[in-house]
Amino acid sequence: MTQSHVQLGFERPMPDVSPHGEAVSVLTSSHEQWRDLEEARERAAQHLETAANVLGILEEQPGDVGQNIVEFVYDANKYAQGGGNIEGAVIADEVAIEGMEEGRDVPVLAAALEKQPEGPLEAALLEVAAVKGDDVVERVTDAIDAAEKARSSPEMDAEALAEIAAGWHYNTDSGALEEVSDPLQALRGRERAQAFIRSDQWRADPELRTLVDEILGKEERRVKGAREADVKKLESMAAKHEVIPPRLQALLDQERQGLANIDRDKILQTTCAYEVTDVVLQELTRREKELLDHLVDARMKADLLPWTMQDSEVPQQIMDVVKDVWDDLLHPVDVEAHPDDEFRVARPMKRFEKGYTDADIELLNKAGLVEEKIGDRGQKIYAVPRLTRAGLQEAGVFFINRVGDGEQPIFGVPIPDPDSEDGLFHVQDRSFLTREEFEKVYAYQQANGFGLGQASVEDVQMDMLMFAWRPEIRNVSGKWERKKAGFGGREAKYGIQRARSPFVDLGHIPAGGVEPMILGKDGCRRMNTMSIHLANAHPDYPGVSEMFDPARTAWDQKYMSVGEFMRDFYVPPSTPQEILQSMKDQLLTRREAFWAGRLPDEVERALTQVEE
Repeated sequence: MTQSHVQLGFERPMPDVSPHGEAVSVLTSSHEQWRDLEEARERAAQHLETAANVLGILEEQPGDVGQNIVEFVYDANKYAQGGGNIEGAVIADEVAIEGMEEGRDVPVLAAALEKQPEGPLEAALLEVAAVKGDDVVERVTDAIDAAEKARSSPEMDAEALAEIAAGWHYNTDSGALEEVSDPLQALRGRERAQAFIRSDQWRADPELRTLVDEILGKEERRVKGAREADVKKLESMAAKHEVIPPRLQALLDQERQGLANIDRDKILQTTCAYEVTDVVLQELTRREKELLDHLVDARMKADLLPWTMQDSEVPQQIMDVVKDVWDDLLHPVDVEAHPDDEFRVARPMKRFEKGYTDADIELLNKAGLVEEKIGDRGQKIYAVPRLTRAGLQEAGVFFINRVGDGEQPIFGVPIPDPDSEDGLFHVQDRSFLTREEFEKVYAYQQANGFGLGQASVEDVQMDMLMFAWRPEIRNVSGKWERKKAGFGGREAKYGIQRARSPFVDLGHIPAGGVEPMILGKDGCRRMNTMSIHLANAHPDYPGVSEMFDPARTAWDQKYMSVGEFMRDFYVPPSTPQEILQSMKDQLLTRREAFWAGRLPDEVERALTQVEE
């Protein structure tokens, strides 16, 4: 780059300076200097000829022209930050724009910006681009955005990352990331370090340069001391002769020349080669571990939500629909519970009871919610004209065992209860439960495989939602053969568009429509928005599930419990071990494949059409 530096008067060496403080002041001054667009036009016009000349020089240099531009912009801006030469930086940016306009487009400029020290002169670049018109401004802005993204989230080539990951594993006892104990891998590591040294990349790396210079300096002092001692010894021998013998003179001249021409590069290649390799390898190894720790941690966090996963193959418009349902289901905006909110609770079906049980009537009567009438044949008829949140709470109702159309109860089987007359709590006949009665059911569920275990309830809910709309069956247990995905529309079972949460103290109304059906050796199982909602509806009771009685429930109305979903379908978060292995294999993790992997073409087309 020497010619281009001379062309712009960059005859001083590029200083090694910390860019933080200088960059801020230079960026501020450049923005003020080019604030007036007319002045910017005049100044930019004056630079056009110079920029064209520089571009011509760069094109004459050996190697890739685009790379020459990148290096030139980097050097010029770094020099400007050190010496305050804002004019040179502007010309450098103009060179990048000119090069971009000649067909090299945004990647050249993005690479140039990415290579700049922290706090690049992007304000000046935009001012110069403004002279070129809206199209150039747009492309420059795109380049700046691309460079910022590269700075904040550096991406590695998958093959290079796989090569690095191959040398590491997680200790099965401590769980710590460790180097693979393998002689062949160790040899590859030394070869990589030696190649790094031969390429002279260490010279541009401040940390490695300091480490290597310390070794070379120490060896240089040792060699110099040894040669000075040899020269003194030879000079002492020569002093004893009136005429120095030719052989002695030759040795003395050789040692003096060697003392004057001590070369660090030769020291690096000879006496210090092994020690420098060790130091460079140790530093590169430290950086590899730091990089892998960072990448694994970032990917673990990204894998918690499908729309933050890396390399998602799901179209964005489809993922937006999933996110909308997730937001409503797990993070509703308006969940305030108003006293006047009305609950619609349908009477139970005949197969369970002809109406509300005496226990239900007795409970509702505590708040005067029941009207007693005499029927045409003289029988008592109990009418419940209107149920509000305030009225239900006054009656002591905590949970409604039927929601929406309510053709069958949420808790549809009796459970053991030492306090009941026959030893069973017949919750399947009840429409309204007190907190104490609900807790009996909840305790039974948690003790009998209906609940979450140790899993994160929000994570399980997210996986339930992804299971609902993805076409894959996830045949973990081998019991299921076919799946009908269901996403969108009204759910017949709960009349979901009118149903409130069955927890009386919650204001949330689950929206949307999620209702997949799975068929297999054990018959049919379904899942819907309400069953996903129940899994984490109440903060005090995570993992609530529906319970059905096979003898009383239609084959296509059997809703799976949270526990059954976890045993047969749940895909837990990606582990560090799994992510590291996926880096080695250049593949998606299991969860990534199930959540954000490529959809079958016919499914993707259909979902896209629905969204449109």
